[in-house]
Amino acid sequence: MENTFLVPTEEEMFSLGEKIGKEVVHIQTCLSISGELGSGKTTLVKGIIYSLGVEEIVTSPSYNIVRQYSVGGLSIFHVDCYRLNSFQEFLDLDLPIGEEGNVVLIEWGNLLPKEEWRESTNIRIDQEGKHARKVTVG
Repeated sequence: MENTFLVPTEEEMFSLGEKIGKEVVHIQTCLSISGELGSGKTTLVKGIIYSLGVEEIVTSPSYNIVRQYSVGGLSIFHVDCYRLNSFQEFLDLDLPIGEEGNVVLIEWGNLLPKEEWRESTNIRIDQEGKHARKVTVG
């Protein structure tokens, strides 16, 4: 089932991330977030991560590929697939997808082959007008 949200501001993108973190992450521990450069992927992920109780500064993993946060027995992996050259490079990250006590948040998950990538809830961010974004979860 898909849910669509119209998000007019960066602050509301962050708030939507908080809502997703509180409601979705407990059901699905892997989220694939896609959208154009500057669409708000990292802002959404920050909201998710902060909603899970992380207090440290959350930054984009663009150059490190993976950033890990820990809080209350939960490990959170924030992944950026933009610079990966192959699905094998993604597999080589050896992420704990589907393992209890772990949450994996993947930016640019749309770059992974769909036929091999079924273990996530997809979130798509599209431009809607000049500043607003349409966020589809499902």
